[in-house]
Amino acid sequence: MPSPAPPLRENLFQECLDMAIGESAAMASRAMAEAGKSLAQAATASQDVSDRARLSEAASALKRRGQTAIDAFPALLREEIAAAPGAAAPSPKVISFEALELMAEDQVDDTVDLIRGQQIVMSAVEPDLVQLNALASAAQGLHLVKASSNPLRPEVWVRALHRALGRCAADPATRASWMPHISSALGCEVAALYRRLSQHMMQHGASPAAYRIVPPPPEARRRVDGAPQGPTLRDLKRLLVGVSREAGASQNLTQPAGQTMNGMTMPAAMEALQDMQQMGDVVRRMQERWRQGVWQAEPAKPGEQGATGTFTPTQTLAREVARQMIANVAADARLLPDVQDVVRELEPALLRLVMLDQRFFVERTHPARELLEEVTQRSLGWPSPDTPGFAEFLAPLRDAVQMLSQMPLEDAEPFAYALAVLRQTWADSEKRKRQQRASMARALLKADARNHAASDLATRLRERPDVASAPAHIQRFLLGPWCHVMAANADGPAPQGYASYGDMVNDIVWSAQPRLAAQNPARLERIGAPLLQAMRSGLAGIGYPASETQQFVDGLASAHTRALGGAMLDDAPSAVKSDTGVDWQQESVAWLAPHEMADSRLMQAGESVPATEFQATRPEPSAQQHTHAAPPPVDSLQPGHYVEVLVRGSWSRWRLTWASPHGSMLMFTDAQGQPESMTRQMLEKMVELGAVRLLPSASVVDGALDAVALAALETSARLPG
Repeated sequence: MPSPAPPLRENLFQECLDMAIGESAAMASRAMAEAGKSLAQAATASQDVSDRARLSEAASALKRRGQTAIDAFPALLREEIAAAPGAAAPSPKVISFEALELMAEDQVDDTVDLIRGQQIVMSAVEPDLVQLNALASAAQGLHLVKASSNPLRPEVWVRALHRALGRCAADPATRASWMPHISSALGCEVAALYRRLSQHMMQHGASPAAYRIVPPPPEARRRVDGAPQGPTLRDLKRLLVGVSREAGASQNLTQPAGQTMNGMTMPAAMEALQDMQQMGDVVRRMQERWRQGVWQAEPAKPGEQGATGTFTPTQTLAREVARQMIANVAADARLLPDVQDVVRELEPALLRLVMLDQRFFVERTHPARELLEEVTQRSLGWPSPDTPGFAEFLAPLRDAVQMLSQMPLEDAEPFAYALAVLRQTWADSEKRKRQQRASMARALLKADARNHAASDLATRLRERPDVASAPAHIQRFLLGPWCHVMAANADGPAPQGYASYGDMVNDIVWSAQPRLAAQNPARLERIGAPLLQAMRSGLAGIGYPASETQQFVDGLASAHTRALGGAMLDDAPSAVKSDTGVDWQQESVAWLAPHEMADSRLMQAGESVPATEFQATRPEPSAQQHTHAAPPPVDSLQPGHYVEVLVRGSWSRWRLTWASPHGSMLMFTDAQGQPESMTRQMLEKMVELGAVRLLPSASVVDGALDAVALAALETSARLPG
């Protein structure tokens, strides 16, 4: 007797979401009532008259207006749940250094209030969230816990609350007073709901997914106690706005129409603040520096500009932002240690520059910004210091940094000179490689156009009744190699006796079926020999293997012989076996002739590691590899992005430099500019086998500056409201 079917995980999970939304109004009502009491108690306990008045008015306003937020909360919560990224979606960026300049003052305050509320709720729910995350991940078919797959995670509740409070027609200062008190009460409500949902799921047979234990580095275990002291989000914004004004940039600080800053920067804030261990280390180091008094105007060191006195607050802030940016760049695991050292050696020159020229932070075309960007992005191509050519790449970098460290700086001209010298050095070594890549691109472009045309032809052939009723082996042949013959000869000479290679399809289908062909032996005698000869010629023209051509033609000739002999046998399929490694039954097949494969250096399956062997020889990930993040999908790969490829027994790092218009052909280059190419199908297969790792595509410098903004955001959120 068959065992009963297990409960549907999807139904159970949806049931939990419905329960949460159904209870949300009552939860919000209780949280509002508790927050009103808390505000009143805080007002009574306050010794400051103005503070007491502020809190009392906030409590009264919440009592008058809170019902509006309660009524709006369930619908807003449903929207936030629907908008939350799924298990496979990347978490949105928490905050962008570049976007900070465009944020209005009230957006800065809202951002800080939101993060502060998320921190409060997280501290209340953290013990219960651990179990719910495990059950939610399992309910979605995940074997390992992925916190971002839980659409009921704390920040979803806080975002809905924040939006609901925005409906209350209260001024920003009043809402800011409400937020910590309501968040504290809501945290208790959400924690209780998490316990109820976990119990419900386990009662219905759900088993939690497993947690992957990744011990944090030693620095990540240390916390900075007490309120952090340091630059806030407002500090950074004022720096950026001041620089833009001095540079004659636009002073319109409102967000461009059609964009929502909070929606872009905040959706996964608490999760990111928890999960980004390296970022957390940077934040703590930064806070420790400020706690030690760096935020005060610091004395200039001998030999530095400003040595006659102290740095101004703007200079001090610019230097600290530059220090933290350099620390973040040097900590990027994608860079080799030698490159990280070069970046650290650049710090003194960069600190001197930003005292005089803070445009570095707002202009992507600033020479120093371009220098740092180009050096770091190019260095991503080197997977190890032992890679041939790395020493030759590193030497001019060190020379350039040494030159900058010794030159007096009055503006960015020395950085522009250093960048020009490096670019000339790189150009000289890449000239021959560029010519080779251009030749490869031409070969790939031709193959891509033919493959796309063959795919279109196959789609049309499938709709023809004669092809649809043909034996399976004939369909495979026509929809595969013969479509490529047709595409390759669309503008070429026609075969003898036919207007085109496409006109031969009907004769191929008819003559391959002895029952049909035997009914008109005169026609078969007339077309048989020319048909076979034209097929040989067409297949040879696309470089189809001679052995397979002979095999198919022999099978078709055998069918002709049987039909002419009057044999009324079943139309037995010819023995057509593919030795090309091409699956002609796929919707779209990339095919290159042998000479095209040679011209384009197309990577073959045998050059990578087969799946069975790969699983046995797969190396353990090193600290340099980004194993904490799921690899981005192949669809996200764009020219300029890097991949790590297991080829010929070792890992190499390649940069995508060209993709064909239809995306079926991809060309990569290694750190020395040596080109390699592969079909998209092969790349997808290698990703599936684990023989290709797609590296994070974010710019090293942009990520480093975003980390500075994240540190300022966390500092702002931890300061008293």
